[in-house]
Parts: sequence; structure tokens; C-alpha cells
Amino acid sequence: MMIISEDLFLQQVSQELERIEEKLNKDEKKKNWLTLQRQKLALNLICHQLKQIDPGVGESPETPDAGRLRRNLYYFKAQMLLQQIEEQRSSRSS
Repeated sequence: MMIISEDLFLQQVSQELERIEEKLNKDEKKKNWLTLQRQKLALNLICHQLKQIDPGVGESPETPDAGRLRRNLYYFKAQMLLQQIEEQRSSRSS
């Protein structure tokens, strides 16, 4: 099993969040249910992995440090994209 540094992991998370956000903001007609499900799965996995690294991610730290702020940034961005996917799914079914 290969273990990567937290910095490299967060860099990959950042790239994946940008890729997902770009796809979500593309033409609505090209989005299908399976693509949205894959993106939702990837975002949930990112949130889970961030929680594994730092169980306090997503909460306001008493003593913020640069690492926690970065993890929170990616966590909240993933949460925002998950909400955007849910809104798109609900608007499609309406």
C-alpha cells in the first residue's frame, strides 16, 4: 500500500475539485444521471478522506493552522459541489 504525503493528497484533492466544478458548470444537456452519481461519489469520498486526516475538519478550530484551513477549504468546497449536484438533480426531476 502506497502512502502519500498530506500535501500531495491535498494537491490532488484540489485538482479533482476543480475538475468536478468545471464539469458541473458545463452545458446542462450533457449531464446525465450516471455522471452526477460519479461526481457525488467522488465528492463524498473526498470529504470522508479529509475527515480521516482531520476529524475536526468542517468545524471552526480554536487554534487555526494553515493545514486545517486548507483542509476546511477543500471540505467546504466539496460540500458546496454536493449541494449543487442535489439542486441539479431536484430541478431535473421537477
